[in-house]
Amino acid sequence: MLLVYFGILVLFILQPYTKQRYTNIKSFCLIAFIYLVAIYALRDLNYGDLIGYKNTYLKLPSESYLSIISDWLSGESKDGGFYIFAKIFADIGISAELWMHFIGALFAGAFCCFTYKKSKEPFLSIIILLVFYLSFTFTGLRQTMAMALIYIAYILMSEKKLAKFLICVLLASAFHSSALIFIPAYWIYKMKVGWKNIFIPVIFLGIALIAPDLFRNAIEFLAWNESLEGYADAEQTLSWAGYIIQLFIYAFCFIFRKSTRIEDENEAVYIDGFFNCMMIGLCFQSFAVTVAEAFRMSYYFSMCSVCAVPNIIFYQKKKKDKKFLYYLVLVCLLAYMMWSRMYFGYTYFWE
Repeated sequence: MLLVYFGILVLFILQPYTKQRYTNIKSFCLIAFIYLVAIYALRDLNYGDLIGYKNTYLKLPSESYLSIISDWLSGESKDGGFYIFAKIFADIGISAELWMHFIGALFAGAFCCFTYKKSKEPFLSIIILLVFYLSFTFTGLRQTMAMALIYIAYILMSEKKLAKFLICVLLASAFHSSALIFIPAYWIYKMKVGWKNIFIPVIFLGIALIAPDLFRNAIEFLAWNESLEGYADAEQTLSWAGYIIQLFIYAFCFIFRKSTRIEDENEAVYIDGFFNCMMIGLCFQSFAVTVAEAFRMSYYFSMCSVCAVPNIIFYQKKKKDKKFLYYLVLVCLLAYMMWSRMYFGYTYFWE
């Protein structure tokens, strides 16, 4: 726990400022990368799903690549790309622990690359990551790999590189098949922000409240493999807490986006593009009370909030508003971290 919170303090001191920079954004993102890698590298790996991943990893040297691919194509195993990737490490004698740390480093690198290229307030981006996404990547290794590639896909999408975007998403789906759901984001990103950004979430919320089984039926109809089809029969659900939090973030962006002043047209486009993606994330999150796994679909679209929120604050017309909102959001996020005792259960590998 001390590592996480002490690191936040150090990053706060070193964060780039608008007028006077103690560090430039590139250097800051490099420091942030080292900080995130340290969190991954020093944590205990003997708990939860990680034990299952470790046991599977230890068996991989006795399996052939052909058998992994065959089981993947036949539907007997899922996300074969992940296990092919793991077998490469297992075959050259790398320990399961180091392999898991490497996955964390890849995610940290993709996030920092995205933050460096797209965030105007990288420190706030890191806090949003810590509060909403990082803890999930401790155990959801397959989707962590997919999410890392989706962060790269966001960069390609904002640069209008459709072919590379599609390749990146397809590669992500080899690690977690649910990543394919992100393909429409390329066109959703281009939508103009307007009243539909209110109506669409309201419609999905209404379906979640009145006819939740429609979502199960949609999963069963649209699922492209048995793993995803199994979500339709899943009984585990989540509370409304995650939805309410996403709704507040979404509402914040919608309200304060109107008071921004952005001279660079490209900057304005990708802020609106990220906001549109957050809208889809909110829609999926509304169904997590029916099928818990809906939050996995939501993550691909909502994780761009790490840049959307800071940039909307950065481009506020009035400097006083910018400073007030920055510290208001920062205090709220840190207060939520402390109140929820986030990372208080973090244990080092030697404990």
